[in-house]
Amino acid sequence: MLFPTETRDAPIRIFVSSPSDVRPERLIAERLIQRLNLEFAYHFHVEPVLWEREPLVAGEHFQTSVTPPRQTDIVVVILWSRLGVPLPIEKFRGPISGGEVTGTEWEFEDALSSYRERGLPDLLFYRKTAPVMASLDNADAVQQQLRQKQLVDEFVRRWFVSSGATTFKAAFREFVDAAQFEEMLGTHLREFLERRLEKIESAGTGGAIRWHEGSPYRGLQTFELQHAPVFFGRMRERNELRELLARRADAQSAFVLVFGASGSGKSSLVRCGLLSDLNLPGMIGRVALCRHAVFRPSDTRDDLLVVMAAAILGPTALPELAEQRYDVGRVAALLREAPQHAAAPIETALARAASGAQLTEAAEARLLLIVDQLEELFTIDRIDARARDEFRRRPARTRAIRTRVGDRDDAQRFLPAIAGRAAASYGVGRRRALPAWFSGRGCARADHTAACS
Repeated sequence: MLFPTETRDAPIRIFVSSPSDVRPERLIAERLIQRLNLEFAYHFHVEPVLWEREPLVAGEHFQTSVTPPRQTDIVVVILWSRLGVPLPIEKFRGPISGGEVTGTEWEFEDALSSYRERGLPDLLFYRKTAPVMASLDNADAVQQQLRQKQLVDEFVRRWFVSSGATTFKAAFREFVDAAQFEEMLGTHLREFLERRLEKIESAGTGGAIRWHEGSPYRGLQTFELQHAPVFFGRMRERNELRELLARRADAQSAFVLVFGASGSGKSSLVRCGLLSDLNLPGMIGRVALCRHAVFRPSDTRDDLLVVMAAAILGPTALPELAEQRYDVGRVAALLREAPQHAAAPIETALARAASGAQLTEAAEARLLLIVDQLEELFTIDRIDARARDEFRRRPARTRAIRTRVGDRDDAQRFLPAIAGRAAASYGVGRRRALPAWFSGRGCARADHTAACS
């Protein structure tokens, strides 16, 4: 798309400041900013500024190489249970306090100092209020967590509650979960950008908001990963689904069922919404690379394990298995005859994928297996009870595979049989998807349950 030169202002830069405990929200903010850039691209660029994306110079403290918040247009600060590690005081004193500060504190004070001087950048402050979970096995870690929480409380009192902060005009909002944060931040950032757009239009250089490509209306077609830029709504559902999967993974039982009425958007929620989230490094734990395989039981006429094996060897999954001389037949035979040994070659392939992506030692690579239209196991005549039993026990026993399953609401009578083997092995999480129109806002709300055996 060509852009009229008279409508192209300097990029609007949005700085995101936060400690490591709110990394999912940080990634959500980055994704949201990228989407807003597409939405407003006809008029101006919108760019996220995050220290992970800045080129860092070896031998210097990372804070030195980060674009100062005062040089951006909007600063988003997110806090929960940690304030971070103090910076070297000889190089980084608080721009306002003059004392020892953490990286997040320094960024906040730098932005606030600039705001007081020239009215920019705009400051948006968000505090997560969800309960903080900590293991009691390590007393030192518990004390450190308590101290970090106290530092956050002191920070909020100092800048937002005490009398000395009465002149501060930054937005101060609280949120409980990632879905609420995404909706809240999206509203605030869009309001800011629309005000900028009004200035352009008042100068006679405006026009309607346009997209680079793609339509957000696909009828009955499924939204795939490549449609993520035009996949709207479902914020709460996709965040709840991702968090449910993360909890099941922490419990060593990453098996989730999604069920809902036909046409309610289950496949799009998983294959576009969830998958695009998991492609963001760190959205779930230390997972920095998420390969994926998608298939349906109806993709085969006789052997379900052959279909699964072909999906696992696919270009978006683990083609690295071919380097170990595995083909579809050999993988299918391994799943059928010795599923307890299937984890080893899969983990080796994931390690090679991680090496090729240049992941750090702390990062992980995972495989997401998506079985769409799972009820076909029971509705297709050519799939008999023996084939179903052989198929459904394999993902549960192959623990290297993170499993995610979608099925239809009218197949609820099959749920006990579908979940039987997985639940018997290590539990199952269930998530019901409602139609996108159910809430009247394009973003459905639904309850979810998780049960461990």
